[in-house]
Amino acid sequence: MNRRKIVASVTAVFLLAGSIPPVQIHAEDFSDEEYWIKKCSAVQPTQEDADLCTQFKNAYASRQQEVEQQISELQQQIENIGNDIDEIAALAREQYALVQELDAQIALKEESIASFDATIAALNAQIDEKRLEIEQYDRIIRERMVSEQASVGTNMYVDLIMGADDLSDMLRRLEGLNRITQDDEDQMKQLQKLRDEPLTELAGHKVVKITDYKKPEETGLPAANVLIYALDNGATVVVRPSGTEPKIKTYFTTLGKDLAEAQAQKDALAAAIEPILA
Repeated sequence: MNRRKIVASVTAVFLLAGSIPPVQIHAEDFSDEEYWIKKCSAVQPTQEDADLCTQFKNAYASRQQEVEQQISELQQQIENIGNDIDEIAALAREQYALVQELDAQIALKEESIASFDATIAALNAQIDEKRLEIEQYDRIIRERMVSEQASVGTNMYVDLIMGADDLSDMLRRLEGLNRITQDDEDQMKQLQKLRDEPLTELAGHKVVKITDYKKPEETGLPAANVLIYALDNGATVVVRPSGTEPKIKTYFTTLGKDLAEAQAQKDALAAAIEPILA
């Protein structure tokens, strides 16, 4: 009876052993992890298989530690990259803000330059216009003075008076001549006073140069009853007799960051010189 039990047990063992498919693999080759995990999850039929599973578990644990170490290193690299990205992004934002500020400053300067150019162009046009006007009036004044010096004024006055239609017209012409003569004398006196008592400042600005066009040896131009004052702020003031009206005329050239500032300087100079010429 006992013998039959032993034979049955041995037969069962062989049957169990025969149910496990043979594995053609070296003991140290654990690359097929899925196979070894499945195999070693069951009770091993032999000590050799048990030793192989022990080796697999050790190799698997070692490989898992290596993977965990690699994952940790990758996480550290990712964290470092993230910090670098944050720093680069902050620098990029700072640089972008700086570029925006510089662009705004450049645009403002370009706008100011355009405004200055427009103001300068307008002032140059005014200067050219005034220069032509001055040259025209200078020519009239010179011609008039030459005529008066040649005839001592007699022929001109006689022709004017003798051309009257009647006595009333003659008296009106005589009165006009007297008024013109008186106005001319007043203008001459005013300009002579400016020559005798040269201006040293005007509207708070120092007079740095006075050009007297009655001195052709200094100007290189024909003599004319014109005075030009150059001020320390770049402005100029031209003073001359009207020639056609009983008054002294003044012309101003001023500089400013815009037309309004230049106009304000001109108004200040006009207000300062008005009482001087009164």
